[in-house]
Amino acid sequence: WSKACDVNIGYAYHLEWWFWHGINSHINGSGEVVNDDALDFAYIPQCHHTVYQSWKEGYHALFENMAAGGLSGGKPAPPLHGEGDVLHRSVLKRVDREYLVGQVAKTALEHPASRICVARPQQCRLLFATVLAGRDEVPLFDAAVGRQATFITTVGATP
Repeated sequence: WSKACDVNIGYAYHLEWWFWHGINSHINGSGEVVNDDALDFAYIPQCHHTVYQSWKEGYHALFENMAAGGLSGGKPAPPLHGEGDVLHRSVLKRVDREYLVGQVAKTALEHPASRICVARPQQCRLLFATVLAGRDEVPLFDAAVGRQATFITTVGATP
């Protein structure tokens, strides 16, 4: 869990933060595995919605600056959200590739608890909480962590 993940982007978009702090408050700072056979899941903290929002807002600001400076051929900047949002798909793909696979999956799969879970797929699962996307929307991350991972999400079509 990095300090960047503690940026408050609003209650509705902060599931990753609430989940992490909820679990962390119950383990009293001790996430150590004392018995491999007792491990049912390995929770992998991450904040890809916060990363997504900050990257998307950065791209949107660039479009706005281009429009204001006359560098967009007279076209206004696309909306940040909703109908006409042209940034969502490309930013989500970048988050999937660079943040989730490049950082989260790599770090998670190196952790001893995750390695125990991967070795015992019938008894243990990797656990991710996400407000932004289910496994169908982050296919590179899904492939990196394996189908045994459980996604707790408010969106997506996770089978």
